[in-house]
Amino acid sequence: QQALTDLSISNLFQIVGDKNNESAWRKKYQEKKELINRLYWDKEDKFYYDIDCNDKHFYKVQTIASYWALTAEVADNQQACALLEKILDDLCFGGEMPLVSLSRSDKDFSNNGKYWRGSMWLPTAYATLKGLSRYGFHEETQKLSQKILTRMLKTYQEYEPHTIWECYSPSECKPGMQVDGKTVVRPDFCGWSA
Repeated sequence: QQALTDLSISNLFQIVGDKNNESAWRKKYQEKKELINRLYWDKEDKFYYDIDCNDKHFYKVQTIASYWALTAEVADNQQACALLEKILDDLCFGGEMPLVSLSRSDKDFSNNGKYWRGSMWLPTAYATLKGLSRYGFHEETQKLSQKILTRMLKTYQEYEPHTIWECYSPSECKPGMQVDGKTVVRPDFCGWSA
């Protein structure tokens, strides 16, 4: 997100013709881009992971948050293709409800969502879709978007109350569940979900 901020600010200075500030913010962006690719990209798994602050080892938990690397244009084309493969894989981030918060292959993934343990969240899905689009994956972006909107509509039509939910189940046309796995997430969520 910080790399995206630097890139966006640089682009704004470019629009207004301020070359000095454009260059300064572009430099900050390039520094973060290099750092992210050097420290967070796992060449073996072909995925961006969080790292331990002390010894820099990877926390090998695949979450949708790693797709900010696409949104911020940090990944190169090969990395973007590798990330796309995981999105299209039904055992990872794919499926009828794609772009879930935690890889379906993770031991902590929950079929009812359990908040961030598998639910599909609109802000992270939107950021991921924007990132995919930036790399030219337009057909895939459209198909993923269609799947999400279809599931949201079906949930709206079939689940009561008929509303927009905070997050959505990764496996059924229902809202996701809270951390306890029993309580439904917040209805009428016309903040980010709408």
